[in-house]
Amino acid sequence: MPLPNFEKANYPELHVMHFGYEIEGGFDYDLFALRDDDGDYINEHFRHDGSVGVCCADCEDGEIASPKFRIDRLRQFRTFVSENMPHETNQTCGIHVHASFNNALAYQKCCDVEFYVEFRKAVWCFMHNGLFSPKTVREFEARFNGNYSTYCRDGFNPDRSINVGYRNFETKVSNFDSGRYNCINFEAYRKYGTIECRMFPSSSEEQEVIAMVEFWVNFCNGYLQKVTP
Repeated sequence: MPLPNFEKANYPELHVMHFGYEIEGGFDYDLFALRDDDGDYINEHFRHDGSVGVCCADCEDGEIASPKFRIDRLRQFRTFVSENMPHETNQTCGIHVHASFNNALAYQKCCDVEFYVEFRKAVWCFMHNGLFSPKTVREFEARFNGNYSTYCRDGFNPDRSINVGYRNFETKVSNFDSGRYNCINFEAYRKYGTIECRMFPSSSEEQEVIAMVEFWVNFCNGYLQKVTP
């Protein structure tokens, strides 16, 4: 019986299909004193959750959440960023970037530990390439090294994340029970069909936000193009 033909031309190129991001962090209930007796904010154009303040009319809980963008709609994404920048952020606030794919095989490829190893190397170089302010780099380094951030820890356990409640797999570099709060969150796939990067600190600089979101998209695409069968 002849062996099957696994030529690359017979398989679709794996790539990111959609992406989006959130700017969010932990809550500080002391700041809710600015609400009136009915529980509404006194200033309806300001929302604050302790880590990020947003000037807008209808935003919820002081967080910024983008719509889902197609990979070929970068102009729409950049326009959204420019129109929805945070008023202020602190060191607990992060930019969480989601990416979905054109094929379930892409998700499987990203579950390889090599994806995580390459990401850690690439993101460190990216954040030290001179594009970012000293404050942003300092907060990134703290997150990268696991200092003061409990929501983007170093660890890699996609099997446990995707099979929560069914199996109990561990990988050799996993050091945290919850896959959601690792710097790459594979648990998001069950709910949103995405892989979420939680590594980046927030920023009040438009170009820094754009660069960090696009880095995650480009990194995923670059890796998938390399490992497409």
